[in-house]
Amino acid sequence: MAQLDVQPKKSNPWWIWLAIILLIVALILYLF
Repeated sequence: MAQLDVQPKKSNPWWIWLAIILLIVALILYLF
């Protein structure tokens, strides 16, 4: 976990999209 800032020019890594999906699912489950 020490190499998060090694690729600043790269597009969004897969874990950003995974975190977004998890947040959306959590919000849906929480609100409904």
